[in-house]
Amino acid sequence: MMLRFLREKGKSWVLKALLGFVALTFVSFGGFALTDRQSDPGGGRVAAWVGDTPISAREFEQRYYVRAEALRRQLGAAFNEELARRLGLRRQTLDSLILEKLQLREARRLGIEVTNAQVALQIQSLAPFQRDGKFDAQRYRSILESSGITPRQFEEEQRRVVLLNQLQDYVNLGVMVSDQETQGAYEWRNVEIRLAAVRLKPETFTADVPEPEADLKAHYEKNKDQFKTGPQRRVSWWHLPFSAASKGIELSDADLRTHYTQTRAKYERNESVSVNQILLKMPPNPAKELIDASRKQLEGLRERVVKGEEFTELAKAHSQGPAANRGGDLGVFGRGQMLPELERVAFRLKKGEVSKPVKSSFGMHLLWIRDRVLPGQKPFAEVRKQVEADLRILRSRERAKNELRKIRYAVEDKKAEPLLEGLKKGETGFFERGRLSQTVPASNVVSELAFGLSGEEKISREREGGGGVSFVRLEAKRAPFVPEFSDVRKQVERSFLRLKGAEVAKRKASLWLQELKDEKRNLSSIAEELKLKILTPEAFKRADVPEQLGPSQELASHAFGLAKGGFGMAQAGSDVILFEVLEGPKTDMKKFETEKADFRQGLLRLKKAMVFNQYLEKLRQAANIRFEEGFNL
Repeated sequence: MMLRFLREKGKSWVLKALLGFVALTFVSFGGFALTDRQSDPGGGRVAAWVGDTPISAREFEQRYYVRAEALRRQLGAAFNEELARRLGLRRQTLDSLILEKLQLREARRLGIEVTNAQVALQIQSLAPFQRDGKFDAQRYRSILESSGITPRQFEEEQRRVVLLNQLQDYVNLGVMVSDQETQGAYEWRNVEIRLAAVRLKPETFTADVPEPEADLKAHYEKNKDQFKTGPQRRVSWWHLPFSAASKGIELSDADLRTHYTQTRAKYERNESVSVNQILLKMPPNPAKELIDASRKQLEGLRERVVKGEEFTELAKAHSQGPAANRGGDLGVFGRGQMLPELERVAFRLKKGEVSKPVKSSFGMHLLWIRDRVLPGQKPFAEVRKQVEADLRILRSRERAKNELRKIRYAVEDKKAEPLLEGLKKGETGFFERGRLSQTVPASNVVSELAFGLSGEEKISREREGGGGVSFVRLEAKRAPFVPEFSDVRKQVERSFLRLKGAEVAKRKASLWLQELKDEKRNLSSIAEELKLKILTPEAFKRADVPEQLGPSQELASHAFGLAKGGFGMAQAGSDVILFEVLEGPKTDMKKFETEKADFRQGLLRLKKAMVFNQYLEKLRQAANIRFEEGFNL
């Protein structure tokens, strides 16, 4: 009920915290309101202590709500409080707060301080408050005001961010990666191997498995939890399709114009450029002579365009890019869709203009702006049909909700339901979450509504989904239970055969592996006997085991320890892989010198993260962390 209340109350402090502390965190400077004042952790009841530093219950619940809503946006209807419980989301939230408090305490102990100037620089570097790559104070104030967050709240949050970053920098002082470490890690990550393999599935060997009734019953008794149901619900459901609610909706010209005015932002024309290019490719870290030669060549081509030659024809003749045969046509781009170095140039040019040569990581470019669309409002006449379709959908959804709400009120009051054309309703049998028959309209929504009812709730609110609006009434609950053997016999049989088939596969694979090593058999004869295909995927690296052979960390571990001609076996789930090394292991070091710098930086970041995590673990072990009596996760 609490989460539903919070979602419906858009002005709540929790939603403001979500908008403020997750989407943006900023401080004001020159229009900002920088202070040195530290924030109150929230006051009120304390949930836990990290030494003498409290974590308030309000602070915990606010952070938990942020995490829960982030998951809800990501997973949609699949997210619910039961899933959050299984994921241990509340424990994860508390752990993250504890780590944060430990770091803040350690930073204070070490005397690390953050100045207002450092906070201001942090703010000005954040993209949401920038326009054309520069900080925009008006944009900053507008976003803060619309979010309902004060500059001081942003300032304090960003001050913590900078402080924690400085602590990490301090801990990682002196962390380095040697040339030997870099080369060794590069070889390990990039070593490749090529295999021939036979994949042995349990199903291949089920004919060798006897299945007397006694064995099946013994398997059932031993693995009862495997056949245990989850919690079950039985509900009555009501569903009103939007299509039914849309009948009879009439929209006047005034309605359309009013909707257009109220939703003008939706019908804005975004700024865009249509770009053609001539690209002269260059390798990474090109020599100055090559850069100068490429620039000179493009400057010559630019002069020819200025004098009247067709850019597209020159692109076909000289461009080395993939769009050369199309006259260098790259398509249409909005802001943020091009390489930054190209975008800065393209959006400064007018329609028909040609840029000077521009260098990027791909080479040297010459850009022609074939067309340019300036930002602005699309006129009503141009978008009238879209406005009508949008408003019709909106009115249909509103009518469906309102009409179905009348039905719900009647059900709650145990009165006769009003007649409603197009309404569908029915009753389910017992079902588990996510396993409701697809014959029920909006089955996923109905399932989530059923399992979303808590406490004494019997009737849900309306929810959109599945092309309409639905609500449910809980008729009965059933706790998890183990069905009788006779009710799940087929399921038991499948489980038993798969288990025993996997055992036979592993036993036979061990015998065949020895025969392969003794040169008494080869993979072809085994595959022929089993009527299986020999798998020969392309060469792969440790982290890229082909789908045909995976998922199997065991295979990567074993195979990369063998020389060419070696044999091995590995488990891949319940399957067994028998394989022979055809090529490798070997590492192509040709690209090492050109990739060395970037690879070293990535390795350094990884090493620093490991060092810092070890440091945090020591802080945790040494800290006096305790929970306040009465606080429950």
